[in-house]
Amino acid sequence: MLAFTLRDVAYTFVSLVIALCTGLPERATWLVIAVDVVVLVAVLLVDDPRAYQPPTRTVKLTLDRVYDDPSVIAADVAFRFGQAPLSVVVDEVDYVRETTRVSARYPAVPGESTTAEDAGPREQVTVS
Repeated sequence: MLAFTLRDVAYTFVSLVIALCTGLPERATWLVIAVDVVVLVAVLLVDDPRAYQPPTRTVKLTLDRVYDDPSVIAADVAFRFGQAPLSVVVDEVDYVRETTRVSARYPAVPGESTTAEDAGPREQVTVS
């Protein structure tokens, strides 16, 4: 079973709006055309492919210490992976076990699955 993406649902509603506007009885043709053009221009502006960011992957890490400075976390993750992450978000700090759970975003490798339908569970890495 395939799940619909948000984009698929948006296009479905846009087509419904155009169909309803076009099918209204006793409306002036110019008004129907104007509404259709406004809806299509809105879709063109909102769904511009040049505005897309490149695909990324998220790696969840459990680091073996508690960090005082968030910039040190990004540097440590970059050192361990050999590549600077696009972003690092601290998910949890466990002071009892002295661990820090983070989510690091990296550019997706070409050929790697990046869509929600194809992607499996996110990588879980424990670093010690």
